[in-house]
Amino acid sequence: MSHICSSSVCMVLCKYIQQLQDIASDNNVRLKDMFIVAGVPTSTYYRAMNGMDLRFDTAQRILEAFRHVQLQDNTSSNQS
Repeated sequence: MSHICSSSVCMVLCKYIQQLQDIASDNNVRLKDMFIVAGVPTSTYYRAMNGMDLRFDTAQRILEAFRHVQLQDNTSSNQS
């Protein structure tokens, strides 16, 4: 199921996990891997996928992991 949380027309507050799923999907990465890169336990990933809310700071750490991975990818592709 696709979520359109990032759309400016979206009037519904989306949960952090839904927003992170959208980002992962848009970037062709597994969300579970980003939890690992962020140092967030996979148990937190599974809890979020099963309906538990993520704390803002946890979602922020995972988003930073996405940015970190993107920067590494951009840097390595620019050096080629």
